[in-house]
Amino acid sequence: MINMIKNFLRETLPSLKCDVLVVGAGPAGSGAALTAAQNGASTILVDKKKVIGSPIECGECISLSLLKEYNIKIDPRVIHAKHKGTVFWINKNIIVENCSPIWKSMSIDRHLFDNSLAYNAAIAGANLFVGAELIDAEISGDNITVATIKTDRREVIIEPKVVIAADGTFSTVGKFQNRKKLHKWEIGRTVSYEMVNLNLKYPDKVQMFFDDLTGVGYGYIIPKSKKSANVGLGRLGVDEHPWEHLEAFLELHPIVKPQIKNVGILEIKTGETPITGPRLELKKGNVLYAGDAAGQNLAHVGEGAIPSHICGRIAGEVASKATKVDDLSILEEYPKKISETIGPLLEECAEIRDSVVTLLASDMPPETKFLIGGLLISELIHPRETEFIDDLSKLSSDEVISRVSALIKKQDREKFIKIKKQ
Repeated sequence: MINMIKNFLRETLPSLKCDVLVVGAGPAGSGAALTAAQNGASTILVDKKKVIGSPIECGECISLSLLKEYNIKIDPRVIHAKHKGTVFWINKNIIVENCSPIWKSMSIDRHLFDNSLAYNAAIAGANLFVGAELIDAEISGDNITVATIKTDRREVIIEPKVVIAADGTFSTVGKFQNRKKLHKWEIGRTVSYEMVNLNLKYPDKVQMFFDDLTGVGYGYIIPKSKKSANVGLGRLGVDEHPWEHLEAFLELHPIVKPQIKNVGILEIKTGETPITGPRLELKKGNVLYAGDAAGQNLAHVGEGAIPSHICGRIAGEVASKATKVDDLSILEEYPKKISETIGPLLEECAEIRDSVVTLLASDMPPETKFLIGGLLISELIHPRETEFIDDLSKLSSDEVISRVSALIKKQDREKFIKIKKQ
């Protein structure tokens, strides 16, 4: 009887078939839909949001070096400001200024950015459905054979050959496939305000903070113009939004407070990001996972828009290749291509993240934890230099600055990096 009802519903509801179904129209999903469509696959891109790119769930900061390395063109209309580097404030009295290429960035309008990526996918031939939520899936073995998509008007049955799950940290596709759930300590949660009328100390650089007010995470000021910025806090765990920690950070931090005097708040932004590094399953049956659903971000800072887009493009290329010859074994190429391209960077960032988390959970004095942690995240020292790190942990802050300054000079990075006491 149940099968009869399912068959009846399928016959009376709109039904579509496609080569590639992409779930989620963020940077990963739009990248996947773009390359799948460009390579000739019939592609459907669905997103449960009625407005692509809304709400904003991040600090809206992307890496310039990755754009250059992967030849990704950004619509100039989405760019707010370019940053010449990043300033790291450690224990409120040590400042690291890192202007090396990997720490140069830009702030963008994520509403427009995500919208422009989805637009490009649609222009390439992908069929885009917004306000369209995946609510059910039929699974044969590990393959998703039928997906039910709900819109305000109706339900649509889609029969895909390949599914690309780019549906975020708490992936619905992953739930249907009984994929391993993330532990709360594998997820970072951010809360921030977009503020105007700031008196920015560094209007052309991102500022990051590591001290007792940021705790297991970091604070940030990401300029969007000379007088505006996203100001927020990112912390490990998903039990609750760290609003009380953010308020303390804004009200009590001696470096932050003078910069936000007399500000106005334009927008509140919250979000969750997996910071596991590239350790989540990338392929299961006929499903490829991309973006936050696959932990494809720079785990030590949580930046994911461009890494996700790069990985999404790779997923779309592999999916289109598999459907073109009707051979799902080709999907095995996806994890390999990730490991051959952006994978090493993702692994390195995850290594830094793991080292910092272990450090913060140790019984070292708090100021020592934040000092070493800040040096790791700012990439002045490497997590594999365990003996050097152990030596630093026994020194005073002045001695640490002296030792690290000598290391920077030895590595010929003086023109990019400066460390001093405030």
